[in-house]
Amino acid sequence: MTEPANGPSLEEFEQWISQRRADWENEIRSELVVKFSKLVGEHSTGDTFVRQMWRDVLPPSWPKSECDDYAATKAWCGGTLLFVYRALGIADGVHWKDGVGFVYPHPLPPTSNPKPGDVCYKNDPFRHYGMVAHEPTTSQLDGTRFRSIEANSTVRRADGSQGPLGIWHHEHQLTRAWTFFSILPLLERAARLSS
Repeated sequence: MTEPANGPSLEEFEQWISQRRADWENEIRSELVVKFSKLVGEHSTGDTFVRQMWRDVLPPSWPKSECDDYAATKAWCGGTLLFVYRALGIADGVHWKDGVGFVYPHPLPPTSNPKPGDVCYKNDPFRHYGMVAHEPTTSQLDGTRFRSIEANSTVRRADGSQGPLGIWHHEHQLTRAWTFFSILPLLERAARLSS
């Protein structure tokens, strides 16, 4: 007579759950980068996309006319980032707060180990948000650099001139001027809401 096969130990089961959670997190992070990348191109303050984006991320109590006025005058880098998070369902119920944004009210913790999908933020010379597109890489020649996707930004053309305003891919030197915020609380919240 053979003994019945035992299932996984509690430790093995916890490792399996942890791996499934990590796989899900990596999948969502990749989808965020792909979704934001699909928006890359020329856009400008107050255009159709920017108006629709603000209508989505501003509190539902704001009338359409106020949203459109806001879209015509406000920077839209952070609003677009929130729009992408909402489009993938990880920021349902999260809205933009005028003058505050969405990072601090919901609170996204600072991280020194940014991952794709996390918020990159620069406060000098002005407040500017973007999404980390790839984990930072280090080389002896260039130091540590990271790639991002940023709305309400421009790109440098090959001749050195400034290109049009829009949503663009960027590469930056990793300096103290940049702060990164983890979206893990949004992911955990979305996982709880979906279960």
